[in-house]
Amino acid sequence: MRTVQARATLLAKGLGVGGRSVTVFAQNPFVVRGPDGREIRGTKIIVSDVPISLANLVIEDALKKKGVKMQSSLKMEGIRDKEGKLTEWLSSRRFAYIDVPEILMERMLIVGQFKAKIFYKEMAEANLCFACHKSGHRAVDCPM
Repeated sequence: MRTVQARATLLAKGLGVGGRSVTVFAQNPFVVRGPDGREIRGTKIIVSDVPISLANLVIEDALKKKGVKMQSSLKMEGIRDKEGKLTEWLSSRRFAYIDVPEILMERMLIVGQFKAKIFYKEMAEANLCFACHKSGHRAVDCPM
């Protein structure tokens, strides 16, 4: 009984930590759910080797043409200092959250006249070769 009351109180009033108010949610607010309420598995995709001046919408369009279902828009990645703290400087790397692709994507993405590199964790789990961009083996064992 006490745990039900404590949970209800946390959800209604939030939580105070270090003099700050922290909102408590009943469900993870960062999980994407479909129309049936079930969680849609997502992953973080990283896009690199593109100029900082290239618009995010151009990269998003290239990803969508490859069948990527975006859960968020692309964001610029910040640069960290020697202590690991974020600075006000931006790198040219971008990231977004996407539905986990049903078919493993190639590591290279053509965006206009640029060859961008893409990576998401499921690529590493599938033994994707970083030399020829095919799955089933790693770069050290690449026949190319």
